[in-house]
Amino acid sequence: MKRIQILPLIIALLWIYGCKKEQGFYVAKTSFTIVNTQAYVDSLVQFTNTSDIDRVAYSWDFGDGVTSDLKDPSHTYTNHGQYTITLKTFVNKTLSNSASQNISVLIGEKYLSLKTITEGYNFAEGADSSIFVIGVTSGTDGAQVFLSKFDRNLRFSWVKYFNKNSYSVVGNIEKTADGNFLISGMFNDPANSNHFALTKIDQQGGIIWDTKYEQTNGECIFATEAKDGGIISIGSEETAYNSSVNVLKTDGNGNFEWQRNFATEGLMSAKNIIPLNDGYLFAASTNADNCVITKLNLNGEVVWKKSTGWQIYGATVYRVFSSTIAMNDKYLVVVNDGNYYVMVFDLEGNFIKRSYSEIEENTLIASTKKNKFVIGGRDDQKETTIVNFFTDILDRYDTRLYGKRNLNCQPTRGNGSALKSLSGGNLLFMGIRYKECMGTSVGSTLLVKIKENGDIQ
Repeated sequence: MKRIQILPLIIALLWIYGCKKEQGFYVAKTSFTIVNTQAYVDSLVQFTNTSDIDRVAYSWDFGDGVTSDLKDPSHTYTNHGQYTITLKTFVNKTLSNSASQNISVLIGEKYLSLKTITEGYNFAEGADSSIFVIGVTSGTDGAQVFLSKFDRNLRFSWVKYFNKNSYSVVGNIEKTADGNFLISGMFNDPANSNHFALTKIDQQGGIIWDTKYEQTNGECIFATEAKDGGIISIGSEETAYNSSVNVLKTDGNGNFEWQRNFATEGLMSAKNIIPLNDGYLFAASTNADNCVITKLNLNGEVVWKKSTGWQIYGATVYRVFSSTIAMNDKYLVVVNDGNYYVMVFDLEGNFIKRSYSEIEENTLIASTKKNKFVIGGRDDQKETTIVNFFTDILDRYDTRLYGKRNLNCQPTRGNGSALKSLSGGNLLFMGIRYKECMGTSVGSTLLVKIKENGDIQ
């Protein structure tokens, strides 16, 4: 048997390993630190390289398609989201090692201030995830209706002003199937004729058509596309004794088809209407403090009407004002501007339960992609706008406050003005922040994208 010489073999292997190490097989220590693993869109993020520095080259990938070969780079993210940063080290142009970390890039709270007081009433999401806000801004030169556009990261893009009007009514804005927008209200009528009005605008804010309905005497609060491509709208109708709910249907060009008034039924103050394949749903209140859900067929005739008292027997409702309805796959949920009750019904309007929010005035409700409900509104006891989060059976699981607190003077207050689900699954909450200092009141519109758990995006 041939004897193998162990010592010469070991020496040879060590010599080969040493040569390969010099030729680029050196494994470099690779690491880096981030000042903050949570950053904001358009803010500068600084990275500190803590890797080896001898014979090492670097390659950074910031996770958004941008790279760098600097030792200690900085980077600005232009879109919100979750990103993975990877640092690779090279020795003699050969990959030696790598390290990765994650970073969350947020939009944060955004504010719109046009004049002394800027009140955003509602918003709609554009086809490219942009946001269009409609509202009224006022200053020493009077009040004007405005339309503003923001990109998907809530960067301000532009503003367009409509005619000055001493009695401008702005209700809702909704995207239409052709990519344009439908506005309910009345802001392009110098005569202040006090009629239902609908306006269709294009994506640049140009008016496509503007129609007032002479057979009505009230204000249009909400309008959206019906399932047949027409428009269904709801608002108030002024009568000799009181105001009542009025539902008006048009074709897709705003041409009148029919209206249904509920003065004789005593229904008042409905803030929205839901189009269905076989009709329409809305909720309203009565002078007797009842919550009434009504279903109409496609011709505006009542299919059914269900009534339930807002208050528990023996308790007192603080107030009963306008009602707002939302639905998911299982339930109808109704809130009211005047109190903190939340009413839950099945899809046929049969009462299931009564829940509560922490909000004095529940003005907003939206259903989420996961069949949960989010409720927002106004509370004079809170210094910020407030949102409650509920499960699908209306058990409250969280409460969040949004909006910067005013530290310069008191009092300060915040109102929730709009809350909707977005195409990506999150929600956008809009509110109005007021500051009253030394007898002067100023206000800004708050925009904040939130996740279903309430975290700010």
